[in-house]
Amino acid sequence: MLNLRPRVQRAAVRPFAAAFSKPAAAKSFSREEKDFHNSLDPSPAPCELGWEHSGKFQYKNSRRELHGAAASSSHYTLADEAATAPWPVVRRPILETLLKNYARHLTVVQPLILHGPRGVGKRTLVEELMKEWNKSPHVAAFVNLSPSEKQLTWFEDNEISSRAIESGDEGAKGRDIGTIRCKFEEGLEFLAGKAVEKGCLKSDDVLDVLLEHYAIDGALNKFLRTEGHKSSLMKSTTGSGNTHDMWKAAVQEVRKQFVSEFGGDDVLYNPSSTQTADGRSGLYMQEKPRSQTLVREDAILSLAIAQELFKIQESWRTSSQQKHPRRGIIAKVRADAATSYSIFLLRLISGSVQEGKFQPKLIINNLDLMRKATPENPEDSLHGALYHDSLLMQVSKLGYNYGCIPIVLVSSDSYYSLQLFEDHGDDNAFISHEVLGWTPKEAAVHLVPAVFEEPEWKVISSVLGSNVRHLRELHSIWNHPSFLEILEENSGNAVDDCIDFYLGYLQVTAVDPAMEAAVKCLEIFAADVAVGKSSRSCLKHGYPWRHPPRKPDIQRRWARLQLVDYIQALADTDFAVNYREEKAQEFLDDPCTDALLQVGLFYKQREPPYLRPISRGFARCLARWYVRERIKFSTTEEMAYRWHRLIRGRYYRQLIVT
Repeated sequence: MLNLRPRVQRAAVRPFAAAFSKPAAAKSFSREEKDFHNSLDPSPAPCELGWEHSGKFQYKNSRRELHGAAASSSHYTLADEAATAPWPVVRRPILETLLKNYARHLTVVQPLILHGPRGVGKRTLVEELMKEWNKSPHVAAFVNLSPSEKQLTWFEDNEISSRAIESGDEGAKGRDIGTIRCKFEEGLEFLAGKAVEKGCLKSDDVLDVLLEHYAIDGALNKFLRTEGHKSSLMKSTTGSGNTHDMWKAAVQEVRKQFVSEFGGDDVLYNPSSTQTADGRSGLYMQEKPRSQTLVREDAILSLAIAQELFKIQESWRTSSQQKHPRRGIIAKVRADAATSYSIFLLRLISGSVQEGKFQPKLIINNLDLMRKATPENPEDSLHGALYHDSLLMQVSKLGYNYGCIPIVLVSSDSYYSLQLFEDHGDDNAFISHEVLGWTPKEAAVHLVPAVFEEPEWKVISSVLGSNVRHLRELHSIWNHPSFLEILEENSGNAVDDCIDFYLGYLQVTAVDPAMEAAVKCLEIFAADVAVGKSSRSCLKHGYPWRHPPRKPDIQRRWARLQLVDYIQALADTDFAVNYREEKAQEFLDDPCTDALLQVGLFYKQREPPYLRPISRGFARCLARWYVRERIKFSTTEEMAYRWHRLIRGRYYRQLIVT
């Protein structure tokens, strides 16, 4: 049970205490609001405790005092160096063993999904295992679908920011389905290039897979007529209709083009590079002796031709969709065409594995970005969810029928906790591992006293929780020289000032933008209800949101009022709700629940079935946001809110986690 309500709300009131005391901000509160603010724990919240008010924090020779004394005298000890050391990476043996046992197989039946709230260390876990998976004979391709290789801010990759592509937002570039596709295919091409380099994939293998699973005669004929410059040999070859003859002619034609482009005897040898290159597919391999290079050249050329054939087939299906836009089956055909090349590469790589020689793995980080991606252009019906579902269905089918290389999918979206299996209709389609992070006791074992002292840890765990990313960011602030200077100038309290500074940072950079995005989601919901786009079933259980306004200028105020009311109701449940209770239908249908899940502030975990903020620190920030919004209410808005709470207010205490 998350016992947060008294402490969270008490800490939330603190930054605005001065505003409440001003005459302009003074207003009468109903009995309910007084209970919300005043029926709290009379003792100060942990982050409000001053060092002078608590004897347990007044220990002598603290680490920070020793560090300051050593810095002033320029005499550093090993203890001082440990105090300012980088954040330690704590290995997680159980999870590592599960992933290693999965990845040690040459081929598997199901892909593995590693999911959990943000900041619990999923990517760190995978990156540590990548060090072992990149040692021969293992080969691992890490595909990061985020627009930046650097670690994103807490909610930078939420669905609302991805929609900004349509308006030309520069900060949202890289979230369209074309960019996501390119990154995914580049990872597969890397593994295919490694298979060619190790001699496990040859030109005949490429042709055999194409002939067995794909109809390529038409595309190959068009490719020869386009690339062959209509020579007499090409005309006779295409006229014969023999697939093998057309394939050999295509390889010869592409070889000639590369000879004319790069020059020299070795078709794929680039004089300015020490690698073999294919300009069409982006595949690279190290230079080999002549006897080995010829075989590898044919394999690389075959992969390049196969890529062109799939592009031709996709263009045909796209044009067919534009001619018949009302046929619903065309959307599936379009998605299958978009995923054909990726599945083709997976077939090749899975068929090329050899124990002790070539054992590939594929890791995809931020898989939810693929599902939330937007079309490359407004006229294209291929959006992220369609491509995402088609790809997972094809991968699952490939694994069941023929076997597939180990694929690890990493995501922070709670969609992969339970909803994915319901959408696919098969609980055994994927192997699912939910990572919920450390418990406070587990974190204390690893971090006390190596990183934090015992009194410091008690304050930090009670205010922020044990989220790994929270602790790492707090540790970086704690040991930053600028923070030490500010602390000395203001004669402040180290733990209190550091936590307050970090909570303010979270509020400004993470929570406030995410809540604005959630308000936008509610505006869209109100607009959809007004024009009849939303199903009437979503209004069946929801009395608080059953009558959204139809005027656009009122919808934003209505959306903000709904969100404030929702946070009020959640605070009464200590920010944790059991969504499998019999009376939880209204809570699950609430558009506020869906909005906060979309922006990433909430996570719906599978076992135990709780829906809650992703960390205790974010629960505090949500309470702060509530208090600030109540202060900003005008008299009219305050009266509207009180009427709403009295007549249509949300009450979810029956769903409280016990």
